[in-house]
Amino acid sequence: MEGLKYPEASLTHEIIGAAMEVHRILGPGFLESIYQAALEFELQACGLHADSQRTLNVKYKDRMIGRFKADLVVEEKDHLTNVQYYKIPQFAGRG
Repeated sequence: MEGLKYPEASLTHEIIGAAMEVHRILGPGFLESIYQAALEFELQACGLHADSQRTLNVKYKDRMIGRFKADLVVEEKDHLTNVQYYKIPQFAGRG
């Protein structure tokens, strides 16, 4: 992990490794829900806290403006949705 200079580089590395393990074992062809359940299991097996289908409140300038349903929240820092990786913005709070 040396040379990685961005925040959460280690966590990102673990998430990608878990996703690759799921893909290696299951391969292609299943519904998204199967991969999501397998990824949640794999992340938890790695000692990470992962919650699926978490609803988050979205705040803008201290005002709640809506809700967002994340497919997977990992370590309360990142969420995965539709097999893409996004950072939860600072203004997003728990639902």
